[in-house]
Parts: sequence; structure tokens; C-alpha cells
Amino acid sequence: MKRIILFSLIILGVFGYVFAQTPVTIEPGNNIISGKTTVSTANTATVLGSDTRVLSVSLAWDKNNNSNYIFIGTSSVSQNNGIMLTSGSILELKVNNLNKIYISSATANDSVGYVAVVR
Repeated sequence: MKRIILFSLIILGVFGYVFAQTPVTIEPGNNIISGKTTVSTANTATVLGSDTRVLSVSLAWDKNNNSNYIFIGTSSVSQNNGIMLTSGSILELKVNNLNKIYISSATANDSVGYVAVVR
């Protein structure tokens, strides 16, 4: 039996408010994980994580901590080539490892929260 949840409910618990309601089907044997990654040095690409069980991940801008935009991309992500994540925005990606996603910000200590479906 498939379980269908709304990612917004998960995001609500992690970040304190709803960004979007995205229906997600969780197949039998799959689960969800969540976490937060912080850019410790401004303008430096920071890997999101290292979990290899990931099927998809939703990223959300952390409204409680951020003072600047977050940029999403590869290990060379910057303000010039990344996808900009702003207040209230959410980005869903299909990947098989969190270490393929990097974040950057012009301000140190800005962060991104994530919720991922894992096998």
C-alpha cells in the first residue's frame, strides 16, 4: 500500500510554516528524512549532505536564520550560476545522493532545510 503525504506538513514541522503543498507518494519500504545545512563561510559552496538512499529532496529557505538568498547548484555554485532560493520558496529535485547538491550564500550562517524521500 502506498502512503501519500503532503510535504507541506513535514515542512511545517521542520521550519515553522507552510511553503507549499506538494503531494508525494511514498512507496512501501521508503521513508522520509529531514535536515538542515548551513553555509559556514560566505560565498563558498557547501554540500547539502551525504545520504545515498535519496530518491527526491525538497529544499526550503530557512526563514528564521537567513539574511540573504541561497543559491542551489553543483560544487561550483555561486550567485552567478545557481538557482536562487528566496523567502517562502521551495525547490524539489530528483537525485540519488545529497552530495550532488550544494548551497551558497553571500552571508555566512544562512541555511537551507530539506525533506527527502529515501529508500
